[in-house]
Amino acid sequence: MAEKDHPLWASIIIPMYNAGDYIAGCLESVLHQTIPPAEYEVIVVDDASTDGGVQLVQQWYPSVRLVQSPENLGYARACNLGAEEAKGEWVVFLNADTRLAPDWLEQMLSAAESDAGIGAVQSVQIYPWRRPNGAAEEVPYYLDLCPWGFTRYYPAAGASQLIPTLFLSGAGCMVRRTWLEQNWPPFDSLYRMYGDDRDLALRIIIQGYRIYAVSAARLWHDHPNPLSHPLVGLRKGNLAARNGWLAYFKNMYLLEFLLYAPVLLAGSFLRAWEFPGALWRRLAAGLGYFLLTLIYLPRAFWFYLVRHADVRRQNLRRRTRPAGWLLKQLCTPAAQRKWG
Repeated sequence: MAEKDHPLWASIIIPMYNAGDYIAGCLESVLHQTIPPAEYEVIVVDDASTDGGVQLVQQWYPSVRLVQSPENLGYARACNLGAEEAKGEWVVFLNADTRLAPDWLEQMLSAAESDAGIGAVQSVQIYPWRRPNGAAEEVPYYLDLCPWGFTRYYPAAGASQLIPTLFLSGAGCMVRRTWLEQNWPPFDSLYRMYGDDRDLALRIIIQGYRIYAVSAARLWHDHPNPLSHPLVGLRKGNLAARNGWLAYFKNMYLLEFLLYAPVLLAGSFLRAWEFPGALWRRLAAGLGYFLLTLIYLPRAFWFYLVRHADVRRQNLRRRTRPAGWLLKQLCTPAAQRKWG
């Protein structure tokens, strides 16, 4: 990571791949925060875009540091490339298709700095397609791992300021710089995209740090409903099925993983019920995800018992949580979860 030549609270890293339709709205919200501009930096990492987004950033946002890759690295490696340039005390990862509330960064920093035992925080998110019971108002959600192993959307309305979670959404999260310096890189490049933020969160919590969702830090995320966009859902489901196994196996002891694997497999079918859509779409998506998850299980063993066994061993050597702790936390409903 870059050496600091002046104090900065945060470095905001935004990976961008053909996000020209979104990046201006994202940067406008990022550059107009209640935190003074001198106290944070913004780094856009372009992943070999071809839609004019680079020229837009260069012309209209000269204060933004633009890092250009000659090839499409994928989300994980693009974030890592940006993190190498970061100078802030907290490293923020933000999707290009998001917009921040004006006090977003202030709320995130206030929460993160409240306790030295906090390793990372994530914001709550508002989605255009997710409104319970047809409600007209915008409803914020936080993301967490449910007992079935997949990422679930939980309403944040009425929740406490700091909500304990086992998950960090790569769409809007903040990680302590000192932890990253000791656990480089932030994202495992084996994942490329999807599941990499789950792996990051699990790595942080098994080392004894805590993660919270900050209910007062809101962002709007133009995230599509996978049941309404089958091609997007298939691509995401394929990567999520593969990377879900990898993230859990990398961060769990072998017995923990074997005990949890049947739950994960069952949860792969139930995951489709997280999204609004017709019953037949949910059944088709659930069955497809179940089959993909089953297919990718052997690959998880191959990756972390043979091909990249050293990565898993090093990760587990850094673990401070006792055997069974992570399994117990995963099997605890999110509403009842408390950091001990």
